[in-house]
Amino acid sequence: MIFDDHAVLREGIRYVCLTATDLTLVGEAANGEDALALCNKLQPDVVLMDLMMPGMNGIDTTRAIREQYPEVKILVLTSFNSQDLVRKAIQAGANSYVLKDASTEQIINAIRSTYQGLTIMSPNVRNILPVRSSDAIFTPRQLQVLKLMIEGHNNRQIGKALGLSIHTARFHVSKIISKLGVSNRTEAVGVALSEKLLEGKDVQSSY
Repeated sequence: MIFDDHAVLREGIRYVCLTATDLTLVGEAANGEDALALCNKLQPDVVLMDLMMPGMNGIDTTRAIREQYPEVKILVLTSFNSQDLVRKAIQAGANSYVLKDASTEQIINAIRSTYQGLTIMSPNVRNILPVRSSDAIFTPRQLQVLKLMIEGHNNRQIGKALGLSIHTARFHVSKIISKLGVSNRTEAVGVALSEKLLEGKDVQSSY
């Protein structure tokens, strides 16, 4: 789904989806309120989120979708790459952050990668927002999930250990990967071990 108040951009995304047979555009909205209603109705895999929309803006809409539909992947697609906006989008729960000057191929690949649980950022975004693992703030639940990731458990095993659905477990893993600024769970575990992120923390799990 694409959420953007500019009709020309939405038309461009329709074209993008036509060029990739594995992508299907199932809905569009021009504001946050309509976006939430469509998420509830259509249950999309990935949403492309503009930040500057009338009414409920993209940051607030991202936060609301993350709280109500944690399984939905959110790819911010915007013209703005200020450090403040990037941080707010990530903190609100965005999985990826791509600028609108990206090529068609880059946008398609970003959609696919975000769907797979990876964190994608345009190079210019990474340059203004260097991510350091020491800056990451984890909730107690995320620390539990990270501990189980380090122990080699998959999403289903993590969910079973913590009494969570596999979708919720996958959401927490995705958030950890995003906060660490890495591309996948293997890299996340490597960073956690090399920087001893759990050292000195009392982390309990059911295993």
